[in-house]
Amino acid sequence: MKLSLDELERLWWYMGGLGIALTVLAWRLLERERHEWWLSMRNIEHRRVVPWLVLIVAAVAQVAVLSMGPPMLSNDIWRYVHDGRTFLSGHNPYAQTPAALAAHGLADPELAAQIDRTDRLTIHQPTSEWAFAVISAVKPVGHDRLGHYTFRAAFILLNLLIVVMLLRRLRHEGRSAWWAVLYAWHPLVLLEVAQAGHQEVIGTVCLLAALGWVDTRPPRNRPGVLDERPLRPEAWRACAAGVAFALAIGVKPVIAPLGLAVVWWWRKRSRPVFLFTLSAVLMLAVLYGPFIVMRGGLERMLLTGKEMIDTPAFNGSLRPLLVWMTGSRATAAVLCGVVLLGVLSACTFARLDIWRTALVYLLTLVLCSGTANPWDLLWALPILPLRFSGAVWLLSLTLAWSYAAYLPAYGGRVPLRLSIAEYAPALAAVALLLWRWRSMAARREGRFTPL
Repeated sequence: MKLSLDELERLWWYMGGLGIALTVLAWRLLERERHEWWLSMRNIEHRRVVPWLVLIVAAVAQVAVLSMGPPMLSNDIWRYVHDGRTFLSGHNPYAQTPAALAAHGLADPELAAQIDRTDRLTIHQPTSEWAFAVISAVKPVGHDRLGHYTFRAAFILLNLLIVVMLLRRLRHEGRSAWWAVLYAWHPLVLLEVAQAGHQEVIGTVCLLAALGWVDTRPPRNRPGVLDERPLRPEAWRACAAGVAFALAIGVKPVIAPLGLAVVWWWRKRSRPVFLFTLSAVLMLAVLYGPFIVMRGGLERMLLTGKEMIDTPAFNGSLRPLLVWMTGSRATAAVLCGVVLLGVLSACTFARLDIWRTALVYLLTLVLCSGTANPWDLLWALPILPLRFSGAVWLLSLTLAWSYAAYLPAYGGRVPLRLSIAEYAPALAAVALLLWRWRSMAARREGRFTPL
């Protein structure tokens, strides 16, 4: 994708202005909860006007962005449309490249021409492929011959479902519905979902559902701290959580280690652990099984995934630094994996709740990634209104500096000065909060929570 300097400046001004306004709102909400905790449902939040206002404004804003025209910030949606049509027609999207299918008359040449790297197989996982096929089955009457409006409209509906889930969870916890604005009206969400049409919302809906079914506790005064009382979830909730979690893995496999945190959450009750694990394994078999038996199987997709891993890093933070220090990309990848598991273990044994653990893990995942795109943060942003994180919030506002790579002058690379501007605020927030959290007295009083 290419952007002019004027377009990029307008984009940054829009994100900066809306980001500042939302930051002020977040600060006010934090101040309120610091003095009143979160048991304040006697005011306007108790009425239905605020949740409806949040939802309606989010819907209007996303539809307005959708109506502005084709995607400008990414070509990924054309791959989604191609994969959906290929799978719907009975062909394995992992078996042949878009160029090969178009050459044999099995794909729309005009659609294939929109795809980046038509000589490369898809790397999107089975949950995404099933969703693409379902969306492709919708044949709207109009001028959406290439299908990008239909796909983006479907993603907008999923995004609004996320907002509804957040509003319900906030109501359950007795917190202000205004917290949902931090996700529903976030400029990064509007751009990456309604404009660019990225498919991360498929996975985040599933992940939020899974975490909601796992955490069935009544609300407490201190967010982010594990309740000492034993959990007694119903059997169907454990099964539903396992199915939803497997669907999230089927969009982004690196979500899988969060299952260890779920198992630890239910460590005192073997039945939920068994049902959760069994339902997740069975669901993964249902997702991946048809592609394994289809002609072409998953072998070529795995090879393409390896090729993607081996490509040069883009906009990374910790991974490129480790590559520079060790001189080996393989060593840097192993070290990043160790960091991820270490952070997950630390959060699990530090008595953080499942929401905070997921948020910290997803933030670390972005920081350890060799290729960190703005839409990768869409996995963490829906949890932000539930467990606010200064580091995640700052990164969501600064990660858009990487759009500079779309300028012809930079040739697809982010300048070093912009990379520093992207990550320095978030890393500084992480360092500050970890320094404050080291006090055991502060941990016991619940005044600070990491990240």
